[in-house]
Amino acid sequence: MKNGYFKIRMPALLAALAVTAALAVSGGCGGSGETKRSSLQAYVYGELHGEMAQALGEQVDFSEYNGTSADRMLIISLPNTGLTNNAAGAIAAQAKAVLEAGQIVALEHVNQTEINSFMNGLGMEELNILRGPDENNDPDEAVEIFAMERRGGNNFFFVAMNDDSEPLISADREEREYIIDGPENDENGTVSVKTSIVSADKPEYPADEEIQNGRVDEFVKWAAGGEERLAALKAGASANSAESDLKELAEANVWDINCSETGQTFTIRYTVYSCHSFNDNLDYFLVSQSAQLNPSARWKRTQEGHVRWPHIYEPKQEGHMRRYIFSNEWGENPGNAVPLVKHAPANANKSSSVTSGFSWSASGSVGFAGLSGTGSLSSGVSFSTSQTFTIDDCTVNNNCGGGKAYLAEWRYVFADPANGTAHFYWSELKDAPLLARSNFQPVNQWIWVVPHDFSDKWASLNFRSGFGWVNGKSEGQINCFGIKTYDAVHKDWQWNNRNFWVPLKKPPMLVADKSQMDFTKNGESKTLTFVSAREWKAESSQSWCNVQEKSGAATGSQGIVLHITADTNAAGANREAVVTLKSTDGKENCKLKIFQSQY
Repeated sequence: MKNGYFKIRMPALLAALAVTAALAVSGGCGGSGETKRSSLQAYVYGELHGEMAQALGEQVDFSEYNGTSADRMLIISLPNTGLTNNAAGAIAAQAKAVLEAGQIVALEHVNQTEINSFMNGLGMEELNILRGPDENNDPDEAVEIFAMERRGGNNFFFVAMNDDSEPLISADREEREYIIDGPENDENGTVSVKTSIVSADKPEYPADEEIQNGRVDEFVKWAAGGEERLAALKAGASANSAESDLKELAEANVWDINCSETGQTFTIRYTVYSCHSFNDNLDYFLVSQSAQLNPSARWKRTQEGHVRWPHIYEPKQEGHMRRYIFSNEWGENPGNAVPLVKHAPANANKSSSVTSGFSWSASGSVGFAGLSGTGSLSSGVSFSTSQTFTIDDCTVNNNCGGGKAYLAEWRYVFADPANGTAHFYWSELKDAPLLARSNFQPVNQWIWVVPHDFSDKWASLNFRSGFGWVNGKSEGQINCFGIKTYDAVHKDWQWNNRNFWVPLKKPPMLVADKSQMDFTKNGESKTLTFVSAREWKAESSQSWCNVQEKSGAATGSQGIVLHITADTNAAGANREAVVTLKSTDGKENCKLKIFQSQY
C-alpha cells in the first residue's frame, strides 16, 4: 500500500482504525461499570505511562520482557529516551522474533518518525499513515498505541489508537470510507494498511460509551483473539486441517508481463492458485491480476496560452491516460462450460478507493500443488482476498460475464483535465487526474470453475489476456473578453492493445495427506491416506519398506488408506526409501519420503 493512500485527518484515522480493529465483536463494549480483567498476558519493554496505559494495565497481566521470549504480546515503551534510530534497530531485532512467532508487538507513545525507525529496523517499508491538521504527513504526530501482527507470509495487520475525545465511529461517513468500504448496511469493513488488507467486523457502540475505556476494551479483545488467530494460522500449515487457507498451503504460480513502451512503464503480474475438488470433480483456478501502470514520462503540458494574431494558442496537455482495459478469456472457447464464480472489483464511480476481494471455500477432499512442490491433500480449503487501491477521478466498469460466461474484463476510465482560471482569450487547464499521469495500481481477481472432464481433454491449459490503453490530448477553452467561445477539447491521442497467453497449471489428481513418514529402528506399520481421480499403483524403492496395497481404482472423493511397514533396522545407520503413488496412465505421481532411524 502506497503511503499516499491515507487521507484521513487525525484523529479521525485513529478512530476508524480502532473501530475496525475489533475483530469478531458484537454488541456493546462494556466500558462502563466494573472493569473485567482479561486472561491476556503481555511482556513490557521499558516503562508504560499515561492514562491509556493505566487502563490497559487494569485488564492485562504485565511482566518484564527478558529479551528472548516470544510466547505472548510485547509492548515497547521508551518514554525517557524516545525511540531513536539506534534504539529502534536494536529493539526491532528482538521484536522480529516475537512477530515471527505470530505474537503482537505494540509501541506505546510513539510518533510517526519513531514508527518509521522501528519499521526500518524490521527491514520493512516505512508506514506513513499519521496525518497532521493540514492532512500532510506529520513526523511529530503521535499515537498512544501502535500495534502490529503478522498474518502469514509477508502480510501484517496494523492498529493505531489514541485516547482523545474523537468519537469511536466518525460521524463523517465520507472520511470513514477511506478505511471502511462497502454498502451502508454492510456488516463487514476492511482495514487497509501497507501490504495487508484484513476483514474486520464493525462493533456497535452505545451512545454514552466512555471513549478511552471503550478503546482499551476493544484493543484487549482484539489482542486476546490473537491466540485464536495464531492457532488457526498454525493449523493452516498442516494439510490435515479441517479447513485451511489455500494461500498458506498451496504454491502460487506467478507470471510477470512487461508491456512498457517509450515514456510509459506497464507491468502486469498474474498470480494463480489451482486446486481440484474431488467431491464434485471440478477444477478451480483462482487468478489475481495486479498491475503497475505509469505513463508519467509521456505526459506533457503547456499551462499558459498566448496570442499571435490572428491565432490564439490555448493551453494544452497530452499523454494523460483516458482509459485502461483488461480482458481475460479462457483459452479454448468453452461456451458456458467454464463460468466465473467470483470476480472483483465491482463497478465504482465517484469513489476515492475500491476494494478487490472475495471469499470462497471448498469442502471435502481437495487437492492442490503444495508448498513443497508435490501434490497435497486437505479436507477442505478456503480462499479469501481483499486489496484496496486508490481510484480518485476514475470510474471502474466491471464487464465480467458480459456476453461470455468465461469473460473477466474491467475498464478503468479517467476524468479529463478540468477547466481552470479563465483569462481574456483562453481558460487554463487543470492538471489531469494524478492517477491518469502517474502510477496506477489496479488489482483484478476472479475464479474460473472447470469440469475436470473438460480440462482433462487438453494437454496444457492457458488463457488469453489482453491489455489496452488509450491516452489523450486536451486543448483548453477559448474565450473572447473572458467569455467562452469554444469549449475545451478532449480526444484520444495514442493507444495500443497487447494480447498474450498465460499458462494455467493443472491441479494434481493424485494427492496424499503427508509427504514424509518416520519410523523407529524396531520397525512398525503406519498408514497414509490419499485420493486419486485415476486408476493407481504403489511401489517402494527399498525392499525393507513394504506397501500392502499395490494398485486400485479411482477413489472419487473417498480417501484410500495405504498401509506401509518398515522392517527392523539392523543396518547400523539411518536409512531412507521412497514410496511412489502413480496413476496407471502416467499423468500423475505422488512421492512419500520414508525415513527410518538407526535407534
